[in-house]
Amino acid sequence: MQKIFISIAIGVVLLGTAFYFNLNPQSQRLIKIDEYSKDTSNYPDAKQPEIVELQNGDSYNLTAGIVKKKINGVYIKMLAYNGSIPAPLIKVPQNAESTINFKNQTDFVTTLHSHGVRLANRFDGVPDITQKAIKPGRTFTYKINFPDPGVYWYHPHLREDYAQDLGLYGNFIVEPANKTTGQRWIVRWHYS
Repeated sequence: MQKIFISIAIGVVLLGTAFYFNLNPQSQRLIKIDEYSKDTSNYPDAKQPEIVELQNGDSYNLTAGIVKKKINGVYIKMLAYNGSIPAPLIKVPQNAESTINFKNQTDFVTTLHSHGVRLANRFDGVPDITQKAIKPGRTFTYKINFPDPGVYWYHPHLREDYAQDLGLYGNFIVEPANKTTGQRWIVRWHYS
């Protein structure tokens, strides 16, 4: 008997959803796929990622922007940090402090979150909690400390479902201060 009630409840939800989307023109606007621009003619090709080695006190310019990438013979509009997917691999020594001069050249607001890195709260990249979202064409300067050796990643903290899936993600490698007792990593990129 319980299975019948569950089946009826699921059916009512599905029918109600279908009814809502078919009769409400505003809801159809939310799901229209054709509104996403597929024109890639004005965007540069995505490039292969580079390895960037920063030392204590170094600054690095990182720009989030729109690129195109050929997948199965078709150019797709994607997002990239400094034009590459994945983003540049940033290597730093343990205990270094680096400055990331971030520029948003996408068509939506974004931030830069250094995932897993212990840093000052105001540079954590969580919108409306640690900083304001960075509007298109605007910049933000991040001061990032790297106290712990390991592999970490950076990504946006707004529209992650969209931005990360389209290419906004990259890694930090923090090399141990004492390399004789620390582990070494071998990094290989697969780019297609």
